[in-house]
Amino acid sequence: MKEKGAIKWLSDDRNSNAIRKADAEWGASVWFPLTVQYGWKYWAIVQPEKLIGQLDMKRRIEQYAEKGITAKMFSDLDEALEWLEAQK
Repeated sequence: MKEKGAIKWLSDDRNSNAIRKADAEWGASVWFPLTVQYGWKYWAIVQPEKLIGQLDMKRRIEQYAEKGITAKMFSDLDEALEWLEAQK
């Protein structure tokens, strides 16, 4: 994001589960603040197939929205990419 000036993120999380506690803590204290600092604004997510992953992702979307990130979950990769490309 810093190098390319990217403000959009597409993540394919179909095979994801809930994030481990240590990884979530690092993400919250290191990764997330840096991505926001570098200009991250939009996040398209292909939702996890497992319910536990979906619930974890929904919680993360709510937390990130409070910090100015517009995120939306999709069941289809092409739809996620279309939405992301439409964001200005």
